[in-house]
Amino acid sequence: MSDETKNQDEQNELSRRDFVAMGIAAGIVAAAGGASAADMQVVEKDVEITTPDGVCNAAFIHPTTGSHPAVLIWADAFGLRPALRDMGKRLAAQGYSVLVPNPFYRVTKDPKIDTATFDFAKDRDKIQPLMSSINADGAAEKDAGAFIAWLDQQKEVNKSKKIGTQGYCMGGPLVMRTAASSNRIGAGGSFHGGGLVTANPNSPHLLAPKIHARMYFGVAKNDDERQPDAKDKLKAALDAAHVANKIEVYPANHGWCMPDMPAPANAPIYSKPDAERAWAELLTLYKQALAWRHGPSQRSLPARLGDPSGQAHVPRCGAWNHFSPFRTQSQTSSTPSRRPSCRCRDAGVQAAVSCAQTASSSRWRRHSAGMTGSACARMTEPRSTRSWPAGIRRQTSRC
Repeated sequence: MSDETKNQDEQNELSRRDFVAMGIAAGIVAAAGGASAADMQVVEKDVEITTPDGVCNAAFIHPTTGSHPAVLIWADAFGLRPALRDMGKRLAAQGYSVLVPNPFYRVTKDPKIDTATFDFAKDRDKIQPLMSSINADGAAEKDAGAFIAWLDQQKEVNKSKKIGTQGYCMGGPLVMRTAASSNRIGAGGSFHGGGLVTANPNSPHLLAPKIHARMYFGVAKNDDERQPDAKDKLKAALDAAHVANKIEVYPANHGWCMPDMPAPANAPIYSKPDAERAWAELLTLYKQALAWRHGPSQRSLPARLGDPSGQAHVPRCGAWNHFSPFRTQSQTSSTPSRRPSCRCRDAGVQAAVSCAQTASSSRWRRHSAGMTGSACARMTEPRSTRSWPAGIRRQTSRC
């Protein structure tokens, strides 16, 4: 086995271990049921957001007090409706400020689609123009930028936290396009997403190198049957870009998360057990990934600096020059964070800088390499200096 292959396997194993922990936590959440006594009181507002292409109507739902991490929900082909508003309320009650936009505002403010009577075989032509309006090249990216900017202006949004985004059916690819368009996105969840992997040059899976968020994908059973290699291509692209990810195939059909999803005769699509499982995964994802705005990126130090130890994760902090501490995947949950924040003095110079705290002491070291850009990370110090990246000059210094 080559060193390169071994390093990649080690990095992938880190991501797998991290998401195993997520799965365990999600199971606990699911076992606890859909609601809790700690659910917050929420407020729902109808708002309008100016985008480069017009004015988008949306629902903004948030706890009655405080500021909270923001979440952007991309609807399925039936758009903003009571089922999506209810989902936003449920999420807001968990401590999030949630924006649910009308993705079809370029065409109509209210598509007035009755999901109870909708027949995919007869009525598909009614939703095709709506879907085309948001799926056009650049449309989702422009909208995402406007939505994120608007959210960051709201007092109910904690701007020190990363933003999450989730999408259903056609919203799955929009999640990837959103995550690839902004470093403010810290987590993305796609559920029964359609068209995540295509043969087109603008296929969403090809955006993986631009994504700096932790990603979760719940794949429908019948979607996987139609395109069994899609999940493998998606994972390969994300792993190659060092994007932490988890992909699961659910024993449910496309649309299983939506309680109002139109159903063929004798074959209901909505599956409450699987929907609750997906919800638990989503909550776990957000709780882990939206902790800090400035870290951690899902790109690893081995990828950025060639570190064979595979022990560090580097947030893209060049524009911010600081980050909040985080625990690397190789550390145990019992390892405390000793330093509340870090500010790199060398930001902006032609060097890759990482401020690292060792596992054995509170000493902080600065490691400089002759590379363009800057990056910060807290890492576990290898037992042997032979594990440090070649060409890195170790200097004992407060940063």
